[in-house]
This record gives sequence, structure tokens and C-alpha cells, in this order.
Amino acid sequence: MVISANEQTDEYARYATVLSDDPSVSGWQGPLAGVLTALEHIQTPWLLCLPVDCPFLPELLVPELLKASAGQQSVQAFYARAERAHPLCLLLHQDLAANLRLFLNSGERRVQGWLQQAGAQAVEFGVHTEPLFSNINTPEQWREAQALFVKTP
Repeated sequence: MVISANEQTDEYARYATVLSDDPSVSGWQGPLAGVLTALEHIQTPWLLCLPVDCPFLPELLVPELLKASAGQQSVQAFYARAERAHPLCLLLHQDLAANLRLFLNSGERRVQGWLQQAGAQAVEFGVHTEPLFSNINTPEQWREAQALFVKTP
């Protein structure tokens, strides 16, 4: 497991190896710069990306992404879709690193734009799972998540 972070790296290092964005990618490129850095450092053929602000992902997320990739030679990226696309809930092959580097160096940075260009395939999880993909970025979203998902005595 690695964490992509450019700030508070000492804090995150308590949990896993921290990779900061590759400085050769010009400017701030958003989450795809972290994905690129991870792709270029992994020692396995596949990279699973999960956003840190989505703590309640479906239990079957990883098995379903892996199942979609089994036996697929022409598709090298798979992302989750429930009611809408969740492009950073993503499984991708390390062979996409060069393609992603070209995309970022061309000035592009939209995750869905790159996934479309790379021929990524959406894996359907059903509308009923949409709440599990909720982002938590504010105190209000945290309270809402607690009310929905955390059982209190």
C-alpha cells in the first residue's frame, strides 16, 4: 500500500509509504499526477486506486474490479460506476504509465478525460451503492456519514 500525498507526508507515513508527485510532471496536475507516480513505482502489474475521502466503499469493489480485468487483454483500466461514475475507484495496468505521462504533459488533467482516451471500462455497482461512494471533505459531510453508516448504541 502507498499513499499519494504532497503535504503532511510525515503524518501519512505513519500508515504506509508516501509517494509525492513526480516533479518532472509540470505544474499541479491533480490526482492523475499521483496515479502516474504510483504506476511508475509499483512492482506489480496492476494498481488499485482508492480516494482517501471515500471511507465507505462497497465491500465488493475490489473483487468486482479484479473480476472485470480477468482475461481482458485489450482493456487496461476499470473504474466504478453506481448512479454516476467514480473514476478514482480505479484498477489500472502499469502499462498505462507512458500514456498517462503523455496526457499530463500535454496539459490535460481531467481523470475522466484520460480514462475515456485510455479506453477504460466502467464496472457497474448499481444505483443502490451510490451512498457508499460518498465523499467526506467537510465536518457537515462527516456528520451526515455518521448518521447514515455509523451505528451508535
